[in-house]
Amino acid sequence: MDQKLMREFVEKKLKRGGYTNIAAANFPCGVWIKEDTKLYAVCLFDDPNKLAADPWRIDRVVDYAAQKVREQKQLECQFLALVLSDDFSISKQLVTGFYPRWFIDDAGQPVIFDGQPSEFCDLYATLIRKERFSDRFNGKRIAINRIPEVTLMLVILNILIQCIVAVGEIGGKESALMNMMVLQIGEFVQKPEWWRLVTSVFLHFGWDHLFNNMLVLLYLGALAERCLGKWRFLGVYLISGIGANAASVWWYVHQGDLLVATAGASGAIFGIAGLLLCIVLLSKGHFEEITLRQLIFMMFFTLYHGFAESGVNNCAHIVGAIIGFVCGIIIFCQMKKRKAEGM
Repeated sequence: MDQKLMREFVEKKLKRGGYTNIAAANFPCGVWIKEDTKLYAVCLFDDPNKLAADPWRIDRVVDYAAQKVREQKQLECQFLALVLSDDFSISKQLVTGFYPRWFIDDAGQPVIFDGQPSEFCDLYATLIRKERFSDRFNGKRIAINRIPEVTLMLVILNILIQCIVAVGEIGGKESALMNMMVLQIGEFVQKPEWWRLVTSVFLHFGWDHLFNNMLVLLYLGALAERCLGKWRFLGVYLISGIGANAASVWWYVHQGDLLVATAGASGAIFGIAGLLLCIVLLSKGHFEEITLRQLIFMMFFTLYHGFAESGVNNCAHIVGAIIGFVCGIIIFCQMKKRKAEGM
């Protein structure tokens, strides 16, 4: 890892996140501060091998920086050590100390060990936003970011199931997998096989149906997973899909349409869209490369297309979006509480 390029990359991120460099030339580390409700300071270290030889150097340096900051600002300040280290074993050696500390890996992404605060004055969002260090290595920029693992897993699973269904329908036969997974309203009412509320989320009626859903999932899912983490993202996806299916059963029974069969990831995907809508609203109209106008337009266009066409389960779309939005509020409140407790 080129330490100079990495340091420049992280310093650029800190500037964009509202941090200001106050370090003098004789400081043993870079010190970046940000005033929010309190004063926060990040001490940037870029020599992990030297630190490994003297693990307590981090605390001594941060103590020295804390003294200088208090003299200059006349305010109490919270500190975080940020260490540039592409060696996991060295990072593990340096994780213990008085001051909290995060590490930056060779992809330019934050690594937070157990026992360390999960947030520090919006620093995590600042460090993971948009481009990665590896995308700019040696001055080269790569437009395509890596697809997060759960999003990729969901797309592969949906495609795999569609392939098995297609093979089962060769020769005009009915697919056994389709019959096993689809949510047929009348049959479900007579014999509630509750697992169909889950399996139908991963089933699609043809390749066009699959392609449209997976295209949206790749875009929105990647953003949501990077924001929330894989388990929260997967939880919202499944809860939205299952909830949308349950609401669809109630709706079609209420309408008397017991012959309807429903399947598809649309409810779950609208749940992710509703989640992101909540996040965008709480982020004052913009998050990553998504704006509030873009997200609302996409959701409105999809719903309009659904109402204009026959055979589209708009109930699943609407309920999925509502569930995702509510999940967004709950997650935001939890993260805000954890952030306050971590301070």
